[in-house]
Amino acid sequence: STVLLVEALQPPIQARIGPMAAHPSPSQAHGLPGDGTVRRMQVIIDVDDTVKSSGGVTLAGVPLGGVDTQYKRGTFYPGVFRFMLALSKNGLDGEMQPRRLAVLTARAQEFKFALQLKPTDKVCKGFSLTGTEDGFPDWGIGSVLYGSVREWVLQDLKGWRKYENFKLLRASFRGDSEPDYVFVGDTGELDKEAGMRMLTDRNAQGRVKAIFMHVVSFTPDPQVPSDLYINGKPLVYFRTYAGAALKAVQLGLMSPPEARMVIIQACKDLKRAAATPGVADPNMPSKWAELERDIKTAMQELPEEFGDLSLAELSPLPLNRAATSPKAAAAAF
Repeated sequence: STVLLVEALQPPIQARIGPMAAHPSPSQAHGLPGDGTVRRMQVIIDVDDTVKSSGGVTLAGVPLGGVDTQYKRGTFYPGVFRFMLALSKNGLDGEMQPRRLAVLTARAQEFKFALQLKPTDKVCKGFSLTGTEDGFPDWGIGSVLYGSVREWVLQDLKGWRKYENFKLLRASFRGDSEPDYVFVGDTGELDKEAGMRMLTDRNAQGRVKAIFMHVVSFTPDPQVPSDLYINGKPLVYFRTYAGAALKAVQLGLMSPPEARMVIIQACKDLKRAAATPGVADPNMPSKWAELERDIKTAMQELPEEFGDLSLAELSPLPLNRAATSPKAAAAAF
């Protein structure tokens, strides 16, 4: 059967899994080599439902890129460009330049004529503009490793394919030039499986420092799973990039000033979307409620770094219309 074929093609995952009881120190999370030098971080990303929403569009019941219905198809998530740059910059010394992003996508190689990430693509342009504005004009999308039609037919192979492409990415580096890695994906199309395979790859020798999973769903207000350690490395979940930035700080993978910029940019992005003339977004209340919730968490857990943030200034909605949960926010409208 198809199920047995898929299982036969994918080797089992063997891992020590435990709750996220404490955060590692910055040096443990970033993985400083024994000589004290800093490896430039290679941030690896998925695109659909990680950088921009798939809209939850399906064909004959099969998702075309993902499952997120909170944001319209093609919409960039607030703060996403700034978050990826902040991760890429972490730990850089002096004149060091951040590595360009690597992309692992389930988009089929055979359909590159229609789905290829070109420099003129809005995704590439968004990252490039963010890098340029921050003084890194060469930063943006680098290597892109595609899937194949086979994974479109056998959907359960998508996680395995992304892991195989991760191994190809690693093979492109030689010896001491290999960086550390952080993978940012989503819960919609087996990115978690790909991440777990990365964390349990014995040949990676601890180079994978963390996995970030954007929680997406066909249904509103999905439950966010508890963060875990996989073989001693963190796998964390988030709904907004403000929340992801807080976790990155706690893991030593992002500086507080950079995280603050992510939070502010996320609010600016959402405020800009809310102010778009002639566009009524019934999900705007839930979007702001989730962002506000993550900002409040940052203010509470790290008051010295974020306690002075002003929700009154950051909010794209009047405060009397904001709420503590997406469902409550939607009900208030």
